[in-house]
Amino acid sequence: MRWSERLKLTWQTFLQEAPALYLWFLLYILATAVVIILFVFSLVHNAPLDIPSGAFPHRAPMFPGPYAPLPGGNLPGNFAYGGPVPFGPFGLFGAGLPFLRDPTLMASYLGRLAWPFAGLVIISLLMSASLTAGTYHLTRKALEGLKPSFRDFKLQGTWRVIGWYILLFLAQLLVLALAVLVSLLFYRIKVLLAIFLVVYFIALAALVIYLVPWLATAKIYLLAHRDQGFGHTLRASFTFFRRHMAVLWGYIGTALLILVVLLLLNRISPLLNILVSLAVTPFNMILPMVWVLSLLKEEAGGSPTSYPEPLPSAPLPTSSAESESFRPDNPNVPRSGNPPQTPDPSAAVTTPPGSDTPNPADMPNVPDDPGTSNATDMPDTPHTPDHPIP
Repeated sequence: MRWSERLKLTWQTFLQEAPALYLWFLLYILATAVVIILFVFSLVHNAPLDIPSGAFPHRAPMFPGPYAPLPGGNLPGNFAYGGPVPFGPFGLFGAGLPFLRDPTLMASYLGRLAWPFAGLVIISLLMSASLTAGTYHLTRKALEGLKPSFRDFKLQGTWRVIGWYILLFLAQLLVLALAVLVSLLFYRIKVLLAIFLVVYFIALAALVIYLVPWLATAKIYLLAHRDQGFGHTLRASFTFFRRHMAVLWGYIGTALLILVVLLLLNRISPLLNILVSLAVTPFNMILPMVWVLSLLKEEAGGSPTSYPEPLPSAPLPTSSAESESFRPDNPNVPRSGNPPQTPDPSAAVTTPPGSDTPNPADMPNVPDDPGTSNATDMPDTPHTPDHPIP
């Protein structure tokens, strides 16, 4: 299948599931807004508003009198004027808030923010994985030629997506830890440190560019093979990526093209860019799913562009012999509710012409021998020693 045909299939699938998909996406946006509001409320609620008096050692009144001029320089007892900086006329950001640089106050503040931040991360992870799994089920049904409904949004496979996200997070931690460890070893040798950082980042960039299609589509492959183990499916997804690397790069190119269009819209009108981004995001979500599912269908021997049709009915007979065999009054044809007729085993077997077996009609009549008669034709006699059986 060519790139244009696969993109057309994606558009047709998107039109099939658009109502249900947009409804669930709207619910996701509303839930995200609620979570952000709760997190901001926790930031304000846990902020150290009760600042001790020693936090501002030079807290002279800014305006001692009603006609006092605005501070224009380094005035005694006032804030130091740092010049035209982006955060106001009184110096750098935080220059007038020394409590932000107090380790005791900051440690207490960050400790109170630990639980809200952890809750934000966990809830965001669950919401993102649930949306991915539910969208996958909608897309799979739409690819079968059916119109998904709101109830077809299922959460089966959510934990697989979460496992994939956790695996990516651990890989990022490993890459960062390796860079920090080697940098500490070469800390005193500036030349080796510079060479290592250049080589490390070039190798990391090349590896990421090579793995971009796999990183973008592996979770879809994991969802498509939920009946298999996670480790086995993960290895199979990498084999699938290597087998269809060119086609998957076509998906990456399509996603980059959409991103370029959104960036151009942002330069024209930021508000228009926001509206278009909200409208295009569901299409971007199903784009890798259609790519992967269509490739899997091609591997199974089916055509991704043909939806399954109902089974054809029995063909009508064409010849006279077939017409005779399909007549309703034919006794050899079983009818509904009647058992099929079986041939009589006692029927005579016709001997084909030219056989060496003689015809029974041509054989002479031989008189029956009473000694060879059947026992049932003999008179009944008691089976005793005085009357032996002849």
